[in-house]
Amino acid sequence: MEAIAKARKLPLSPRKTRKVVATIRNKSVLEALETLKYLPHKPTTYLIKLLQSAVANLQGKHKAEKILKTSIQIKEIYVDQGGVLKRIQPRAQGRAFRIRKPTCHVTVRVGTYTEHTPLAGKKLAQRNATEQTALEQPTSTQANNASKPNVDTSRMTVTTRAAKAGTQPGQDTTV
Repeated sequence: MEAIAKARKLPLSPRKTRKVVATIRNKSVLEALETLKYLPHKPTTYLIKLLQSAVANLQGKHKAEKILKTSIQIKEIYVDQGGVLKRIQPRAQGRAFRIRKPTCHVTVRVGTYTEHTPLAGKKLAQRNATEQTALEQPTSTQANNASKPNVDTSRMTVTTRAAKAGTQPGQDTTV
C-alpha cells in the first residue's frame, strides 16, 4: 500500500531543501515528523504539511483497512528544481542587479512497512555488498607490503643534486 503527495512551486531553494530532506529519508513517518519539528530550517514547515498530506492520502485510499501511523514509512522522497522568479534590484547610477528567487517541487511516496521492504533500496544494498567485499579483501598497500621483505630504511643513503655539487664525486650523504 502506497500513496504519493506532491508540493509544487515551493518558494525554497532546491539545494537547501535537499539538505533537510536528507535528514528524514528512509525513516518512519512519526520519526520524520518528530525530527522536522525541532529543525530550525525554513523547509521544515512545508515538509511537515507534505508528510501529513501523504499519510492522509494513504489512509483515505485504503479506508477499509485500519492503517496505523506507526506502520507508515517514507519509501521515497526527492526534490526537483522548479521555475526561477527573476526580479530586479535598482542600484546606483541607473544600474540594476538581477535577483533570482528559486522554487522547488518535493515529492513524497509513503507506504506501510513490511519486513522485506529495503529501507534505502537497491543502492544501499549494493553499497553494503561492496563494503563487505572490501572488508574481506586486503587493500593494495597491504598486499604490496606482504610481498616485500622487511627492510631497515634508517641506514639508507640518499644522493641529491646539492650533495653532489658540494661534495666530491662518489660521496653520498646519509639521512
